Amino acid sequence: MKNSCSLNVIAFSFSLLFLSGCDTFKKDSGLCKEDDSLLRIDGKSAVTKESFKNELQAMIGNMDPSMLPKETQRKVLDDMIRFKLFVAAAKKEGVDKDPEYKKAFDEQTERLEELLLSRFYEKTMFDKIDVPESDIASDYDANKSKYVKDKPGVLVSGVSFKDKDKALTFYNKIKGKMDEFASKAKKEKDGKFREFGRVSSEPAADYGVAMVPKSIKDAALNLTKLPSVDVVKDGKETWVIYVSDKKEASFYDLDEIKDRIAHQLKVNKFMEMRNKKQDVLKDDFKVEVNEDYFKNEDGPKMPPMPEKDNNDNGGGGETL
Repeated sequence: MKNSCSLNVIAFSFSLLFLSGCDTFKKDSGLCKEDDSLLRIDGKSAVTKESFKNELQAMIGNMDPSMLPKETQRKVLDDMIRFKLFVAAAKKEGVDKDPEYKKAFDEQTERLEELLLSRFYEKTMFDKIDVPESDIASDYDANKSKYVKDKPGVLVSGVSFKDKDKALTFYNKIKGKMDEFASKAKKEKDGKFREFGRVSSEPAADYGVAMVPKSIKDAALNLTKLPSVDVVKDGKETWVIYVSDKKEASFYDLDEIKDRIAHQLKVNKFMEMRNKKQDVLKDDFKVEVNEDYFKNEDGPKMPPMPEKDNNDNGGGGETL
């Protein structure tokens, strides 16, 4: 009776494991290991959530992969499915035994090994570099004007009209309701609304601002009372611009920008160290270069330019 009860408990425990969706049992710990596969081929995990995330990250750089629409992510997985299926099929059909494949594999393996060794050797140099606090402080004092937190200048938006009279009509309508400029400008059927961002008299301060016509920039900077609207002629278009406010530049404190400066100084030191290390290694190893190959008389030559036939001007086209 006692044994029967124990068997029932064991059977019940296993049933809970399988009902919970776990299909891998970790024998060494006796714990159920959660499967994170997104793709299995012949029962074996081919793409995990982690490897899929890494694939997306490689595609989009610094952007968060989770921001991609699920439909886009699913299409990426479709490409990975095709890739993994071709790999599985190649192994099954013995492509990896083909002499040409083996030669290519050996060449690529050697190239990858060299690449990793070179990168890790550079990493050992980089990791040994120390940037003193005094260097960071000196760089900050010398370049403080570059470490801008808030952009200086005036905040400008505008709406363009091909018809000057329509521009003046809009101007007269909006000058008493400037706080409604954006909402009303966007609804103008005859005009095109545009945000210019914050512009300054100093070109270096226009960080990433879309190209602003000089006439609009000059008019915006010459306004003394803000907020204000103005009418500006630029080529064939007439603009009604709205300048809402003006800000002076503010800069990062040293503590806020310290890590960034330290990293950049470290990179600069590394580049200098790498060049010096190359010169040292040339003395440690025997380096021979076939310089004759790079001489014009022995190296690859450009084909001669065909002589121009003055009687042939391209099938009857006008000769310039």
